[in-house]
Amino acid sequence: MTKILVIALGGAIGSVARYLIANSVDLTPGKFPFLTLSINAFGSFMMGVTFVILVEKSLFPSEVRDFVIIGFLSAFTTFSTFAFEVYFLFQNQNIMLALLYIILSVVLCCLLLFLGIYFVRLI
Repeated sequence: MTKILVIALGGAIGSVARYLIANSVDLTPGKFPFLTLSINAFGSFMMGVTFVILVEKSLFPSEVRDFVIIGFLSAFTTFSTFAFEVYFLFQNQNIMLALLYIILSVVLCCLLLFLGIYFVRLI
């Protein structure tokens, strides 16, 4: 039961953090979603960093891993927001922006996750 509560707390904080950041910026549907791309890129990098620290090196108890990776970062970054923004770009006839967003999101987030892992492993 403790594991569920730790994950739920991390998820709550992650989703609220994302909400607060999103409300600080103008999110007009149909425009390139830099905010979501930035949040997902940052979260992917941090997922790589925390994976090495919390899983590979086991520097903290498993509850910290559950809180940060499964709870906070998984709620902070979200694929459903990405998909919804792609939908809005297509709906507003911004086909090239939608395709650019899809490619940038996948490539950038994967690259940053790999870099996060790589850099922390050097330490």
